[in-house]
Amino acid sequence: MDNYGESPVITALKGLVGAVIGAIPGMLIWIILGKIGFVFSAVGILIGFGIIIGYGVMVKDTDALPIWLMLVIFFVVFAIAMILSEKIVWTWELADTFKEYLPTYREDIITGVLAESDMTRAEVESILTDELFTEFVEENFGVKEGTFGECFSNFSTLLENLDMKGKYIASLLKSSLFGIVGGIGIFAKMGK
Repeated sequence: MDNYGESPVITALKGLVGAVIGAIPGMLIWIILGKIGFVFSAVGILIGFGIIIGYGVMVKDTDALPIWLMLVIFFVVFAIAMILSEKIVWTWELADTFKEYLPTYREDIITGVLAESDMTRAEVESILTDELFTEFVEENFGVKEGTFGECFSNFSTLLENLDMKGKYIASLLKSSLFGIVGGIGIFAKMGK
């Protein structure tokens, strides 16, 4: 079937689907490297490259879209891919930290109460029930147990409560800059 003369809307949608599919391998590499503790910002270039390749494969037999529309597709998919990848890496790290730190946090609360009162350890532990501790954690951090799903859905609140929003944004911007520069370079070479 000949795709020439296809509607620009269909071509744009095909390009968008290809760009999204093309971003996935780079996103997976980003997430895996982040999980093992190796954050390599230049992986953003792979995401940009994947977007361009995926877009090109899907629209190769169609009339070309205006360059501004191709750039819009690239930047929208790239921005979403970078934000989602970075959020997943950070969420995974936060969830692991919560799992590790919550028992220590409970012990810190008990030790603090013991230092400020005449209560025995048994009395403090009987007052600080699991339910009360969970409420205290939620009040201070915005999550109850710190599971991946809970951290992901309350990500912004959690970053604010941990005073890490600026660090996250700086990391996201740095990583995105590497990917944008690499993606534009590749895009310019393919356009020649």
